[in-house]
Amino acid sequence: MVNIEQLSYQVGGSLANDAPTYIEREADRHLYNRLKRGDFCYILNARQMGKSSLLVKTRHRLEARGFKCTTVDMTRIGGENITPLQWYKGIVTELWKGFRLLGKFNLKSWWREAEDISLLQRLSYFVELLLEQFPEDRLFIFIDEIDSILSLDFPVDDFFAWIRFCCNQRAIAPEYQRLNFAIFGVATPSDLIRDRQRTPFNIGEAIALDGFSLEEAAPLARGFGVSDDKAIELLKQILFWTGGQPFLTQKLCQLTTVELSKVSLLFPQDLDRFIDDLVRQAIVENWESQDEPEHLRTIRDRCLADENRAGRLLGLYQTLLQNTPVPVDDSREQMELLLSGLAVKDSGQLRVKNPIYRHVFDLDWVAQQLNQLRPYSQTFNAWVRSGKADESRLLRGQALLDAQHWAMGKSLSNLDYQFLAASQQCDRRAVQQALEAEKLVEVEARLAQERRTAQLQRSLLATAVAALVLSLGFGATAYWQYRQARLREIDALTSSSQGLFASDRRLDALIQAMKARQAVRQLGAIAAPLQTQVSAALNQSFYGATEYNRLSQNETRVWDIAFSRDGRQIATISQDNTIRIWDNRGQLLQEIDQPGYELRSLAFSPDGQTLATATSIGEVELLNAEGRVFTRFPAHDLEISQILYSPDAQTIATASGDGLVKLWKTDGTLQHVLSGHRGPVRQIAFSQDGQRIASASNDRTVKLWNRSGKLLKTFEGFDAPVTAVTFTPDGQYAIAGGADRRVERLGIDEGDRLTLGEHEGSIYAIAVSPDGQTIASGSWDKTVKLWSLDGRFLQAFLGHQAPISGLSFSPDGQTLASASFEGAVKLWKLDSDFLQVFRAHQSEVRAIAFTPDSQQFASSSWDGFIHLWRLDGTLLRSIHAHESGIVGLAFSPDGRTLASGSWDEQIKLWDRDGNLLRSFHAHDIAVNQVAFSPDGQRLASAGNDNTVKLWKLDGTLVQTFDNYPESATAIAFSPDGQRLVTGSEDYFIRIWHVNGTLLHQFSGHRGGIWGVAFSPDGRWVASASADGTAKLWPLDGGEPISLDRHEGIVDKVVFSPDGELVATASWDRTVKLWNRQGVELKSLARHQEPVRIVQFSPDGRWLVSGGDDRNVVVWDRSRVMALDEFDRACQLVADYLQFSPEIAPRDRKICQDL
Repeated sequence: MVNIEQLSYQVGGSLANDAPTYIEREADRHLYNRLKRGDFCYILNARQMGKSSLLVKTRHRLEARGFKCTTVDMTRIGGENITPLQWYKGIVTELWKGFRLLGKFNLKSWWREAEDISLLQRLSYFVELLLEQFPEDRLFIFIDEIDSILSLDFPVDDFFAWIRFCCNQRAIAPEYQRLNFAIFGVATPSDLIRDRQRTPFNIGEAIALDGFSLEEAAPLARGFGVSDDKAIELLKQILFWTGGQPFLTQKLCQLTTVELSKVSLLFPQDLDRFIDDLVRQAIVENWESQDEPEHLRTIRDRCLADENRAGRLLGLYQTLLQNTPVPVDDSREQMELLLSGLAVKDSGQLRVKNPIYRHVFDLDWVAQQLNQLRPYSQTFNAWVRSGKADESRLLRGQALLDAQHWAMGKSLSNLDYQFLAASQQCDRRAVQQALEAEKLVEVEARLAQERRTAQLQRSLLATAVAALVLSLGFGATAYWQYRQARLREIDALTSSSQGLFASDRRLDALIQAMKARQAVRQLGAIAAPLQTQVSAALNQSFYGATEYNRLSQNETRVWDIAFSRDGRQIATISQDNTIRIWDNRGQLLQEIDQPGYELRSLAFSPDGQTLATATSIGEVELLNAEGRVFTRFPAHDLEISQILYSPDAQTIATASGDGLVKLWKTDGTLQHVLSGHRGPVRQIAFSQDGQRIASASNDRTVKLWNRSGKLLKTFEGFDAPVTAVTFTPDGQYAIAGGADRRVERLGIDEGDRLTLGEHEGSIYAIAVSPDGQTIASGSWDKTVKLWSLDGRFLQAFLGHQAPISGLSFSPDGQTLASASFEGAVKLWKLDSDFLQVFRAHQSEVRAIAFTPDSQQFASSSWDGFIHLWRLDGTLLRSIHAHESGIVGLAFSPDGRTLASGSWDEQIKLWDRDGNLLRSFHAHDIAVNQVAFSPDGQRLASAGNDNTVKLWKLDGTLVQTFDNYPESATAIAFSPDGQRLVTGSEDYFIRIWHVNGTLLHQFSGHRGGIWGVAFSPDGRWVASASADGTAKLWPLDGGEPISLDRHEGIVDKVVFSPDGELVATASWDRTVKLWNRQGVELKSLARHQEPVRIVQFSPDGRWLVSGGDDRNVVVWDRSRVMALDEFDRACQLVADYLQFSPEIAPRDRKICQDL
C-alpha cells in the first residue's frame, strides 16, 4: 500500500514527462511507432482528453532516441487580427527558435532577402534550410492547438497542402524522408481544409485517443491509501462515472484521496455509495460553481457557441439521452457532438460518453437550452406535450414569418422542422379560410347594397348616388384587405420554398414556388421586389429539380423496391407487411396485406405477371396479378435477405442469413445450393445473360458462381461486410458496396478493381442503369449518389430523412426510384432536354474554352486538371496540367492548340491529344487569364504581378503592359486582333493597342474587374465586377449600361456570337442572360455554389457554365430562351399533383389554367 503523499494527481494542463500519474494508452504506442516509421499523424479529439500530455510524452521519447523535435503552438502565433505575413513569419520564427538556430542563422536577413517570393514558398524554403542545417538528423514538428486557425480571417488551405507536398516529396527527394509532422487539436479535417485533393489528412494516420481502461488506469489506484482490492473497486467506480475521460478521472481520483483521508474505516459494501455520493456532491450538484479547473463549462460553451447549429446539436444529444439508437454516420452534427466530448462512438452507434455528462447535461438542461434558443419555445413545448395534435399551439401569421426568418440558415432539430412545417400548413389553411370569408362578406355586402340601392332609386336619385359611392368605398376596402392577405400568402410561400430548397426538400420547394407564382398570376401586378423573389424561388426550385414524384402511402420502413420489366409498374414491400403496386405515374393500383411473418424482399417475374416475395422465416411466396398466393415453399432456416428471378424466368434465386444461396425452379423444386460464404449473404445478382450469379456477404467477400452452382471466383479485400452487389448489363463488372462505405467496381474476367467513390455511411443498395454507364448507390447516410463507370462522381440526390433501403432504375433509364427506412419512395429524373451536368473535377471549375467547331470544349479547375469533353457528356481526356489552379484557358483559332494559364505562374500549350507542346514562366505571380489573338499568332496573359503580357507561341515575350497598380485579372482580344481589353483589381477597364498604346480607360465600378469581353462587332466592351454588377461600355463615348440584378460578385461576362445576348456568371449561384439594352431575359439557377465562368459555343447554340460546386452545366440556348419555367414545372410534377395523397385538393388545381 502506498502513502497518499507519494502520488499526486494533476487536474488539467499538460503532464510533465515524468509525472507519476501519466497513463500510457494504446494511442501512445500507436503515435510513437507511426512517427518513428515516418508517417504523418494527427490527433483531432475533444478538449482535455490528454492530447498535449501525449505530445509531451511522445516528443520526449523521440528526443531520447536522438531525434530533433520542436513544438509549434498555434495559439502562441495568434488567430485574430493577424495578417498572413505575421502568421507565416510566426511559424518560421517558432521553428527557428525551436530548433535552436539563434546565433547560427540570421532570420531577419534571410526573411528580407525572400520578400519577392510568396509566404508559403518562404516557409517551404526555410524548412529546406532546416534539413540542410541538420543533414544527418530526423526532424519532428509537432503542431499543437491547430483549431486556433479557425479564427483566422484568411484561408490557410495552402499550409496543409504544403504538408501534403512535404510528405509526397519523400518519393523524389530523399532528404524529406527525415521530416515528420504531427498535428493536435479540436477540429475535424474538413474544418481545417475542405479540398480533398490537397488535404494531407487522407494520406496521414489518424490516432484514436480513447478514454482510460481499467487496466491502463490501474496505477492511479496506488494513491488512494487503501488496500489493493478496495483501491481497484474504487477505481472501477470512478471509471464507471467518468467513462475513462482523463480530466474527470484525475479530478475524481484527487477528490477520492481527499475524502478518504477524512474516513477512518471504509467497508467494501460502501465503496459504490462512497463514489456515488462524492460525484453527486462534488461534481454534479451546483456544477457551474464547482467546475474548477474549468471542464464542464467548456463543453457547455462549445455546444452553444454556434447559434445556427446549436439546435441541431442539442436535438441529436437529446436523442442519445432518450436512449434512442443513433447509428454513426459522421455527419456534421455528429462530428461536432464528438468534438464537444459529450458523445463517443461505440460499436457503430453513438452514446453519451459517461454518466457524469448524462447527469449534468440531462434532459432538463437540454430542454432549457432549446427553450432559450427558440423564440417560440412555449408554444412548441405545448405542441409536443399534446402529442403534436393541438393545432392551437401552432404558429400563424407574423409569428410564423418571424420564426421562419429566425430559422433561415440554422440547422435545427427534426422536431423543430416538424413544428414549423405543421405551423406552415395550418397557417396556409387559415389564410385560405380568411380569403374565402372575405370574399363571402364582400359578396353579401354588395348584394345588400344593391337591394338598398334599388329601393332608394324609387324614392330619391341623390340618395342612391351617395349609396353607390359608399358601396364602392366598401368594395375597395374589402378588395384591399383581400389583396394584402394574398400578398402575405405569396411572401410566405416564397420563403417556404427557399427554406425547403435549402433543406434539400426540392419537390416540396417547387410546389410552394409554383403556388406562389400561380397566386401572382391570379392577383395581377405586384411590387417588383416580391415579384423578383417569386421568380428567384421558382427558377431555383425548377432548375434544381431532381425529385419529380413521390410514392408516400408507406407509413413504415420500405424493405425493397422493384420496377416491372416493362417499366409500367413499381412494387414495394414495407415493414407493415404490405405489398403496394403503383403505375409509373404514381397512381396506387393495389395494396396486398400479407399477414404473418415480415416480408423482406420482392421481385417481378420478367413477364410482370408474378411477384415473388421472401419472408423473415425463410419462406418464399409467389403471387399472381390479383395478389393471391399460388405457391409457397420453405427455402431457408433463417431470414431471406433477397429474392430474384433469372432473366429467362426459369429460376428463382434466394440469399439468406444462413450463408447460403439457393436456386429453385418456379414450382419450388430445389436446383442447386451455393455454399462457401462464412457469414450471412446480404444480396445476390444475376448477370444479364443469366449464366452467372454474384453474392455479397458479411464475410467481407463477393463470390461469383455459374448457374450450376460452381464457384468461379472470390473477391476479397473488403474492410467490412459487403451488403450490396449487382452486375453491369454487359457482364464485364460487378459493382459492390458495404459497411466500409466504398463503391467498388470488380472486373469479372481480369479481377481488377476500382473504387468508384465513397459514402459517409454504410451502403445498403446499388443499381446500374440499363445502358451500364451510371451506377447508383444508397447509404445509411441518407443519400443516393450517382457514379460513372470510370469512377467519376456524377450527382447526389438528397432529401430522404432515413437510410436508403432500395434502388431501382426504370427500364428506359429515365427514372431512378429510391426507397428508405422512413417509408418514402422518391422518383428522380435523370435527364433534361435543355441542360446537361458534367462532373469530373475535384475542385472549383474556373475556366472553359470551346473548340472553333463547337463540337468539344475544355474545362479547368483549381485542382490543376483540364478535362476535354464532347457535348454529349463523354469525357475524352483528362490532363493533370499544372500544380496549382488553372484559371486561364483558350483554344487557338484553328483548334489545334490549347493554352492554359495557372497560379503556378506557368503558361502551357497542349495539343488536342493532351501532349505538352511548350511551357514557359509567364508571370512572377499567378497567371489569371489567357487569350489567343484572332490570327492565332499571339497569346495574351494577365497576371497577379500587375502586368499584362503579349507572347509569341514559342514563348518569346513581345510586349509588357505594366501600367497596373493592382493585379491584372481579365483580358480579351478585339475581333480584329488590334486591341486588348483588360480588367484589374484597381477597378479600371483599359483598352490597349497591341503595340502598347493605351487607347481608353473606363471607370465606374466599385470593385475589382474580374471579367471582360469585346462584342462581336468590336463596338462594345463588357465588364464583370466584384461590386456585383456588369456593365456594357460603348466605345463611341456613350453612357454605359449597367446590369445590376445579381446579388453577388459577377465573376465573368461574355457576348453571344451573334451579339444579341450577354451572359453573366455570379457568386449568387446564377447565370443571367440579358439583351443588349440591359434587360434581364433569363436567370438560370442550376449551380449550388458561386458560378465562376460562363461561355458561349462559337456557333451560339450552347452556353456552358462552371462553378465552385465543381459542376459544368451545358445549356441548350434556344430551348432555355423558349422555356416558360412555370409551364415546364407543371409538366414535370403533373403526376405528383394528380395522384399524391400529400397534395391538398385545392393545390391539385395550380396548373389547371394552362
